[in-house]
Amino acid sequence: RQADIVVSTGGVSVGDFDFVKDVVGALEGAELLFKGVRIKPGQHLMVARRGDQFIVALPGFAYSSTVTTLLYVVPLIAKLQNRSLPIEKVRAVLDEPFVKRAKKAEFTACNLRLVDGLYRVDFQGKKVGTSAILTNMLGPVGLLYTSEEEGSKDAGEEVEVLKIL
Repeated sequence: RQADIVVSTGGVSVGDFDFVKDVVGALEGAELLFKGVRIKPGQHLMVARRGDQFIVALPGFAYSSTVTTLLYVVPLIAKLQNRSLPIEKVRAVLDEPFVKRAKKAEFTACNLRLVDGLYRVDFQGKKVGTSAILTNMLGPVGLLYTSEEEGSKDAGEEVEVLKIL
């Protein structure tokens, strides 16, 4: 009861051993705020509130839980501390085509570098399409954001990127 935020990983999907929703539901005074989001990776996310305490259940795959931490937990911590969001959004130019894989918002690990005052993006060394590869977050990395409505992108197009490192 002393923590402002309780964070768990795994156990929030729809498998035989995914008990987090049941456990949170059994907590006195706990209110489910939402379960599931239309993003890739990280759709299996649950957020609840118990008084002044937040309970955030992240997906079990390492990359998915990292992305959802950046998108949901970091902003929540910033809000609780009355601080601005520490993750910067930048516009960048694609150095290679991007193939969108889902009909939901996607956050895809990419290499982000500043060249002559312009951010550039490529996917060299990234394993696109898997939620389990944490090494995608190594190096000068960003998360390329594409909305539900957007599709694949051509090289040379301008895109929105969350600047991570």
